[in-house]
Amino acid sequence: MLTLAEAVEVLAQRQPSRIITATRLRALCAQRRIPGARLLGGRLWLLPENFQITPGKRGPRAEMHNVEFSGGAAFAPSAGTQG
Repeated sequence: MLTLAEAVEVLAQRQPSRIITATRLRALCAQRRIPGARLLGGRLWLLPENFQITPGKRGPRAEMHNVEFSGGAAFAPSAGTQG
């Protein structure tokens, strides 16, 4: 089991370009988005060694950030409109 500080270091090694703080990990644990996380006392969370963050159910999907738009006619105002 890992503490939040150790889990932040593990995530930094897994994905160096993406930083997740201990505060964000604490919120994910409270939202039950890290299976196997255990709360000890009032604030100490322990995470399993091979933890995975479950994706959220609301908001844009993660793969939408990689979509490139062509800027075609669908986004340009038509010549007949005045505004």
